[in-house]
Amino acid sequence: LQLLWLNLVTNGIQHIALVMEPEEGHELRRAPRSPHEPIFNRLMVERVLVSALVMGPLAFMVFLWHMDAGMSEAGARNMTLLLMVLFENVHVLNSRSETISVFRQGLFGNHFLLLAILGAQAIHIGAMYTPGLRELLAVMPVTADQWARLLVVALVLIVMDEAQKYWRQRRMA
Repeated sequence: LQLLWLNLVTNGIQHIALVMEPEEGHELRRAPRSPHEPIFNRLMVERVLVSALVMGPLAFMVFLWHMDAGMSEAGARNMTLLLMVLFENVHVLNSRSETISVFRQGLFGNHFLLLAILGAQAIHIGAMYTPGLRELLAVMPVTADQWARLLVVALVLIVMDEAQKYWRQRRMA
């Protein structure tokens, strides 16, 4: 149920808003893609692998860290789910462009996306405090300190994605 919540509710809002992303401005200067190019081209596979190799191990480490700190399994799962929601928030910012740095795009270039990120976070936090929904999703409120620490972990994804974009541009030059 938590995976459905993660993919359909908290992530779905952001994907709809990502459609409203303005053009990058250099689309017509690029050569068209070959009709024989696979849907999952090398760039997409690289980006998926980088994200997966950051999110997967970090989520597992956060889960183990909370278990080792004496938190219950349900509590550690709650923290890991919140981390995954935060990863989604960060990842959607990275997904605005395959090649342009998130820092060069500006945070306010797509107001719909910014609202969707805040909305997804608000919906998840709201679920933690809503009787019935809280029990159904097996989530519980977290402290501001816990939320902030998880946000710092999620921001590692921006660092890694920016490194991948930089490395790719250097390789292509």
